[in-house]
Amino acid sequence: MKSSIIRFVVGSSVAGALAIFLTVPAPAAANHHGAPARMNQVHKQQQAQIHQGVKNGELNQQQAQHLAKGEKNIQATVAKDRANGPLTGAEATQIKNETQHENAAIKRAEDGKTSPPTPQP
Repeated sequence: MKSSIIRFVVGSSVAGALAIFLTVPAPAAANHHGAPARMNQVHKQQQAQIHQGVKNGELNQQQAQHLAKGEKNIQATVAKDRANGPLTGAEATQIKNETQHENAAIKRAEDGKTSPPTPQP
């Protein structure tokens, strides 16, 4: 019960931080100095959630690596999009969707509703 509450609070924090970032219109968000910090905060919270899942036995190392890879892919997308200038509304929406998908994957893995990824040769 306690770990379920913790997962809910952490998941809600991640979703809330992302929602705050994405409610600012794209041009304003791109020009606002706090926007990158909020995105980094969401990323750090997801990394912490993965680490905590491994620490308390809800995730195995293989699951954690798979989830961390998803996080790195999102960060690569953000870096690529930002290298081309301020984020457009479509880019922000894509990042939001990818982040929400990754957060859901973390929760499913922690709840034991997914099996570890199959190793690729």
